[in-house]
Amino acid sequence: MLGMNNELNNMTRELLKKKNVQLEQLNKLKNEFLGMAAHDLRNPIASIYSLSDFVIESEDLNGSVELRKIIETIKQQLYAQFVE
Repeated sequence: MLGMNNELNNMTRELLKKKNVQLEQLNKLKNEFLGMAAHDLRNPIASIYSLSDFVIESEDLNGSVELRKIIETIKQQLYAQFVE
């Protein structure tokens, strides 16, 4: 009985080691994916952020205070999420 218990413990340890290796590989893939996604999102978001300044400073808003506030809110949210 003791030998059988040791064998089960050894099998469990080996299984846990294999699963741990798989989890480490998956974690590495996840980090690579998130790094690529963050990089790919940063470029268009930076453009939107920069263009928001242009729109706020332009005369195209026709004096619309509400539209100016909306654009400023978008800019603040972009800054909070991606610049800080």
